Amino acid sequence: MSVSTFHILLIDDDEDDYVVMRDLCGEISPSNYKITWKSSYQEGLEALQRQKFDVCLLDYRLGAKTGIELLQETHKLGLRCPTILLTGV
Repeated sequence: MSVSTFHILLIDDDEDDYVVMRDLCGEISPSNYKITWKSSYQEGLEALQRQKFDVCLLDYRLGAKTGIELLQETHKLGLRCPTILLTGV
């Protein structure tokens, strides 16, 4: 039986958060998760426009803009991806 890869997009301006997420997924099943990390609003938006992901983990604070603004923009563009909004608060 073949196990498919779960594609995760992490949009977070803190590289430490990426490292933690990568390590956690690696502990669960290293070959079943592929994490793509984008460190800015614009990079995240471009990734969502270019590639299909199973889920997006989206930081609330992305420099001058917020994750809510990114969600609003993707909605206007007709982009759909299950998203979990992350915040350190």
